Amino acid sequence: MTQHQTQPQSRPRPTSPALIALSWLTVALPLAWGVWETLVKVAQLFQ
Repeated sequence: MTQHQTQPQSRPRPTSPALIALSWLTVALPLAWGVWETLVKVAQLFQ
């Protein structure tokens, strides 16, 4: 029989808070712009 070699558990590296913030901004800014443009167009409909 062969022995199983156990490898030490490697822990994932923590993600940089700056990278998380940049990722959120990459999604949130275009989304906010789209919502704003939609609200402006809706306001024009009801004038």
